[in-house]
Amino acid sequence: MPLVSVIIPVYNAESFIKQTIESVQSQTISDIEIIIVDDCSTDKSLQICMDLAIKDSRIEVLKSERNFGCPGGPRNIGVQASSGAWVAFLDADDLWHVKKLELQLNALRSNNAKFCSSKAQLFIDDNDFLLDRNIYEFNQKKISYLSQMFNYQTPTSSVILHRSLALSEPFLEGIDFKAREDIDCWLRIHKRIKQSVKVDDYLVGYRKVDGQISGNKIAMIYRTYYCYKNTSGLETKFFNILPFILTLSHLLRAFYIRTLKKSI
Repeated sequence: MPLVSVIIPVYNAESFIKQTIESVQSQTISDIEIIIVDDCSTDKSLQICMDLAIKDSRIEVLKSERNFGCPGGPRNIGVQASSGAWVAFLDADDLWHVKKLELQLNALRSNNAKFCSSKAQLFIDDNDFLLDRNIYEFNQKKISYLSQMFNYQTPTSSVILHRSLALSEPFLEGIDFKAREDIDCWLRIHKRIKQSVKVDDYLVGYRKVDGQISGNKIAMIYRTYYCYKNTSGLETKFFNILPFILTLSHLLRAFYIRTLKKSI
């Protein structure tokens, strides 16, 4: 049984998927399985993944029976097929630092935690994110349910969590949560576990690509509000105004990150 199951949902990512998978194959932790779930791609993504699987027995390629239109469904399929003690998520156009899993597993063990994330660096040019940048030491911080609500701090491609949590708190697959299913899922999990640990360094490269699901701004505003409005614990009359506040906070922070800070 592998230590970590890496779940990669794929849809029409032929330009980046090989590099993404290679960043997993290069990890200093080799006791892994890589589960790729193709969401009915219409380009060469599936063939690229299958070619890589022939050369690496750790790779398993699955194909969804229908197109979900968002990564939540394929991620759930991957979790169900996983066998590792830990589950890590990676989007098909993002990259990992070579010591990503090693550093996070150390953080999980030292804190007796079940959920760990890290910082992510936004990039466009491949040379802007160094996969083997030297990391001599790193800081850790705790993410509480309350801080997660007001300040989204867990980039999905940085998350590694105990498989039991991933199974018990799956991503919602409804269209109203499209591209916001991760916010909902991480909130539910943080409410359950009270807090997680975050490695305060850039272990993930988050690629900015034209046409990403999150690119439709008006739809994203609605879905962000819908997500907060329907999060367990926010339905009472006292909290009627809170979803608006949380949505505004999320949007202001997203603007700051993408225009000034360039990191999550």
